[in-house]
Amino acid sequence: MRRLFLLFATLLLAVAGLAGPASAASSRRIEGTIGTTPFVIEVPSRWNGTVLLWSHGYFATPGAPKPAPEVDSDHPALRAWLLDRGYAMAGTQFAMTPYTSSTIVREQLAVLDRFTAEVARPRRVIAWGKSLGGQVTTVLAERHPSRISGALPMCAPIAGSVSHHNGLFDVAFALKTLLWAEHPVKITGITDPVANQDLANPLIRAALNSPASQARLALAASFGDIPAWVDSLAPRPTDDAESATHLYLLMRYQIGSSMFGHGRAHLERELGGNPSWNTGVDYRAQLAKSSQRALVERLYAAAGLDLATDLATLNAAPKIAADPRAVAKLTAESATSGLVSVPTLTLHSTGDGTDVVEAQRWYADNAAQFGRSANLRQAYVERANHCFFTAAEEIAALLALEHRLDTGAWADTTAAALTTTANNYGDEYRTMWSYYADGTATVPAAFVDVRPAKLPRPFPW
Repeated sequence: MRRLFLLFATLLLAVAGLAGPASAASSRRIEGTIGTTPFVIEVPSRWNGTVLLWSHGYFATPGAPKPAPEVDSDHPALRAWLLDRGYAMAGTQFAMTPYTSSTIVREQLAVLDRFTAEVARPRRVIAWGKSLGGQVTTVLAERHPSRISGALPMCAPIAGSVSHHNGLFDVAFALKTLLWAEHPVKITGITDPVANQDLANPLIRAALNSPASQARLALAASFGDIPAWVDSLAPRPTDDAESATHLYLLMRYQIGSSMFGHGRAHLERELGGNPSWNTGVDYRAQLAKSSQRALVERLYAAAGLDLATDLATLNAAPKIAADPRAVAKLTAESATSGLVSVPTLTLHSTGDGTDVVEAQRWYADNAAQFGRSANLRQAYVERANHCFFTAAEEIAALLALEHRLDTGAWADTTAAALTTTANNYGDEYRTMWSYYADGTATVPAAFVDVRPAKLPRPFPW
């Protein structure tokens, strides 16, 4: 349905003369392969000397359409806007992998080499991307600052893949221990991801059947700091039972694959073992650090359950160790540090249940420890779901980063300033789609000033 909407929106914009302006039509497009990986380069006739290096996201579902190697396809008007203003764009259709790999990084750098060989040496390269692509962007900027001028990672698992998957592993372990002890759902060593996901899905749904199971669902989610909010067009729920329903939807339709299905199986297959562990984890301490603690305590009180007993059960359950080789490989390939070497502006939703907002705090705290805070600014939108930004919000973030690169100083990056910039753009740049309500709306910018809570289990810890 989302793809049908994007196609329809593109057609409407074309009719209105907005999706195909003269500069877009006159741009030079270069397509080819790096090895076997497709790439696209697009250069407007009046190039401003900047290349935007796009890194796409990850889709866990086998057979799903491959993401485009070019700029953010969520927004039909964005490509034309960028070309109108002289930005060149480049990117590869790198292979689906659940973490940033050295192969992806090499291919993204190689497309810059192709740009120089076939067009000219860029004056500036801005790396940007969403989700996994945001992590790729961060790794590129941290490890290759001589090639990247600035970075705009959006909705990224910016604390690194080890921490990201440990958080999901804690959620899966709690569900398995407290709700599914008698069921054969696997949380590691998954050999048949389709069958395992088919076992998990009805069990996730059954967690809504009683106040007790709703409370345990929320407790499990709290270990990953997963927010109970899914609809990008609706406010954060205030009713606790509705919050449990939102957690079900997140686990069933967004992060379930990363815990029980293709995403988890793909991760272990690529790494040759399990990179996640909970040996040494104290789940009492984990709940105490969680941003979702209050919801858990209310649901347990409403259900008449003893929270301390369930935490003791989790702490007493047999723990699972990681394969050290898998951890070492995942760390070497995709670890981020907060050593912010180039001007970087991150963009994240406060209600992101796939890559939680608390990871952004970890990154900022690490940057401060390295003395690199001057290179980092972080922008947030008060909205549910993963990577749900409007084109106007992305443009506002890009322009703020460009100001830092142009002048050597950050302009005002408060929510008020970014909102003013974003709201200057017309309706075609402010369309938001709802994954769950299956609808669209034109929305104002939702920037908010916030300092997230600390991540419960960062790595290293």
